[in-house]
Amino acid sequence: MQITSTLQTSFSISSVSAVPKTQPVQYQQSSDAKIHEVKGRYDMTNISPREVDQAAQELVDAGAKDVVKIGALLLKGENWHAHTELMLADVKRETGIEIELPSFAPNQKRNLVAETQENIEYLKGIGKDTSHAEEFLAFLKSFHGESGSIHSASAGVAAVSEAALARQYTALN
Repeated sequence: MQITSTLQTSFSISSVSAVPKTQPVQYQQSSDAKIHEVKGRYDMTNISPREVDQAAQELVDAGAKDVVKIGALLLKGENWHAHTELMLADVKRETGIEIELPSFAPNQKRNLVAETQENIEYLKGIGKDTSHAEEFLAFLKSFHGESGSIHSASAGVAAVSEAALARQYTALN
């Protein structure tokens, strides 16, 4: 993305002072700024599979290099689901075994943060490593959507809830 601005005053810096007052100056955003901008447009607590695919593509276009996290994000998207259906059709054709997936709506909003938190709890419950899921959760929480305050508000609610549960546990014991 390029931002065009008109230089309206001249500066004493020699390289800039030679620029006429009305010449457009081109600014290039850094890759980090572009990635941050993309993350600002998506809320991982309220996102559809179709939007997941869009977010992942925009991250790649912005210069994001973390293929593991972007790949994990794509597993939540519409395109992955379509490929899964094709693979299951191949399984049925080759083995005769039919596996049905739950109904799928590409525009149905989901809370990927909550789903990932539930997955972490499940993995802990069965004694499995949660490091990759926790890294993915941190990645999801780095998105901040239009409001910009969703995750800090969610973290505040979670902290208050955790404190209340700790008080109840202490009172019972």
